[in-house]
Amino acid sequence: MSGPGASATTSPFGGNGPVVAVCASAKQLALLERQVDALARILVVPFPLGSADGVDQTSVAKASVFVLEVDPADRASVDRLIRMRKAMPATALIAAVENPDLTLTRTLVREGVTDVIALPFRADELVSATLDAMARHAQAIVPVTLAPVIGVVRSCGGCGATTVATHLAHALNQFSWTNGPAIVADLDLQFGEVGAYLDSSRSGSITDLMLAHDRIDREFLYSMAPPTSGGVGVLSAPATINSIESVNVDDMLFVLDQLRRNYGVVVLDFPSAWSNWAASLAVLSDILLLVTPVALSGLRQTKRTLDLFRTLEIPDEKVAIVANRVERKLFRLVGTSEAEAAIGRSFAASLSDEGDQMVRAQEQGVLIHSIQKKTSFSTALMKLAQSIHVQLHSGQLL
Repeated sequence: MSGPGASATTSPFGGNGPVVAVCASAKQLALLERQVDALARILVVPFPLGSADGVDQTSVAKASVFVLEVDPADRASVDRLIRMRKAMPATALIAAVENPDLTLTRTLVREGVTDVIALPFRADELVSATLDAMARHAQAIVPVTLAPVIGVVRSCGGCGATTVATHLAHALNQFSWTNGPAIVADLDLQFGEVGAYLDSSRSGSITDLMLAHDRIDREFLYSMAPPTSGGVGVLSAPATINSIESVNVDDMLFVLDQLRRNYGVVVLDFPSAWSNWAASLAVLSDILLLVTPVALSGLRQTKRTLDLFRTLEIPDEKVAIVANRVERKLFRLVGTSEAEAAIGRSFAASLSDEGDQMVRAQEQGVLIHSIQKKTSFSTALMKLAQSIHVQLHSGQLL
């Protein structure tokens, strides 16, 4: 079949559930129809479609979900997807693609696609994607203010990123946010120390929330992330060590979405090891703070991490570099100008090394201001938090 407005030429099949308009090649539709017994929860209305065909919008307008086969290598196919998204903003749209990878999925989602599924069609996956897409799309059209996400990334082990993340969450909590208090979540699912640094042995973890999934609401979140004395919610590392590759990306993204709906600002303490889910969270973060020492060995890793961010297409302006544990001599910080020259970037903040005072605070599970009321570290950290607050509300760069 050809022409600018392809229309259905075969009968609907499946069950009595929501109507799903599936526009795909005749071959893919035939494979799907053979699985009709597994389609009892949806009613598929097939529209055989050639690569050059347009879609008759009136034919698919009554569908609850619109599924469109997309060939990423064919510009016309991609343009057709973009046109349909603009033309049918109130309908959940699923892209069906052969061998979709993370980069392609991310690109399609940016174009407004609700979900991406693989070709050839699998009936169970189509049913699941349909029901999820309907729920997500219905939720998406209800205006919701999502909290900003601040990702704290370590350039190398031992650079003090967790110290920065925990203190930053407390500093950001001093400002007013729309949805409530700040929360700091430990993404180092194997060796994270956020809970220990904040004496939050009662707190749950990101893993607990992924397992809870549909039971998550505001009350459940606040019980799993009991606040510190400063009012900051805390999600610790899991009690048991598990493989970071066992984490489901969609589950992690769902949890992040729930945190953004129920807290004012979300601080993520990233693990040292990178994975697909960690990269996805980095891309979604509003600001990434890359914590680095000023020693040459640490700066090499900083440059490598900056290269990774560019590979992930994270704009440079979203990344702020923070020098930590900087030595002080005669009331000035040592080595920062040389370090900035080495990486070709200016530091958004330079945090002094507080030595034994910081160690004492961490051993007691408190922030450093509980040990010593005023420090250079605390002063610089609060200035950084203020800069972040300004940037998030005005777009001003750090």
